[in-house]
Amino acid sequence: MDHELFGFDQLTKWGVQDSVMTMSHDEIDAYKKTVKKSGKVPLHNFGEASIDIVVEDIAELKERLDTNSDGLPRTFIDLNFELDNTIFTGKVDGIYGNKFISVCNSSDNLKYLLKSFIAYLGIISSGSADIDFIFISKGKDDAQIPAGTITAQDARLLLGIYLTYFKEGHDNYFYFYPAIGQKDMLMISEDYNTFWDFYSDAKEDDRSFIFEDEYLNTAVQHGFFSEDAFNKISENVKTIFNPIKVHFPKFFIAPQKR
Repeated sequence: MDHELFGFDQLTKWGVQDSVMTMSHDEIDAYKKTVKKSGKVPLHNFGEASIDIVVEDIAELKERLDTNSDGLPRTFIDLNFELDNTIFTGKVDGIYGNKFISVCNSSDNLKYLLKSFIAYLGIISSGSADIDFIFISKGKDDAQIPAGTITAQDARLLLGIYLTYFKEGHDNYFYFYPAIGQKDMLMISEDYNTFWDFYSDAKEDDRSFIFEDEYLNTAVQHGFFSEDAFNKISENVKTIFNPIKVHFPKFFIAPQKR
């Protein structure tokens, strides 16, 4: 039996946010009509109202994107290069003139910053060294890496490290989770008991969703966050995030001690 939708669940809401973030007013109006016909949003006026609420929620981020993009259209860059016997090919969108702009509407901003940083390394490694990188995140000031700050040689070196980790993760558990890097990696700043206390507190906090992941929950049940894995987790988190921290220090600020 089919059920009529009367509102968005959180996953659908995030999907709508990502879709409309870079759209103009006319594109949003056309989008409303398309998704209403698909049955993915509530019918009748509920659908448009639900999308309008999402657009209002991200209005400040959209305004910051418009300011940084100078009104230029969004385009993409083709990637096609070889590194460590691996072919990188595909497209990176979010290109506005000579800027690569990534927008994050999540409190789990390090996950999106990591993803965007790796994409930027790919842009540089592919030969486009004249591109600035701007990261726009909810609750944070806009952050930027000016073109030329990272050389092609350094980009390929860093990308090679991430590529090694990516390949490791295809064979075994790769002991890493982005949220561990929050608050200047405070979660791994001391011993295993401190690490586990941070994790347990976050899981018990109804307002926190940073560790609410089905795959992570299963992995934790199989020892992913065990004491035996703690040293490897600490090493991987630091190796992955320390190069990013150099360029985006304000995303790695530890809370003041009382």
